[in-house]
Amino acid sequence: MAPLTGLAATTLLFLAADGHRQTDKAQHFLLSALYGGAVGLALREDPKLDPLRRLVWAAGLGSVPGLIKEYIDQGQAGNRFDSADLWADLTGALGGALLVEVLSESCGLTAEDRHRLDYP
Repeated sequence: MAPLTGLAATTLLFLAADGHRQTDKAQHFLLSALYGGAVGLALREDPKLDPLRRLVWAAGLGSVPGLIKEYIDQGQAGNRFDSADLWADLTGALGGALLVEVLSESCGLTAEDRHRLDYP
């Protein structure tokens, strides 16, 4: 957990130090956090996935929209692929997935428990 806390702190410092582009990076981070959290929540339904694999999959899939946007940006006149935006996307998706994982674990409800509640 400590490496993830360090990653979150580094990302917040990165966003704070970005000056005039801070709002853009924060938007990338927050939108990807929503995507990563949504994917992480959906993946919690699979009882065969351990928490680390859920985090990796959720962060990867949650950052895909940002990657697509950056790819589109590079084809537009006056725009370019911005690796800093992609970093904000990836860390945002990881942060969202981690938040879902931590909150789900703190509630103590597993996928098996939810299925038992749905199907008495």
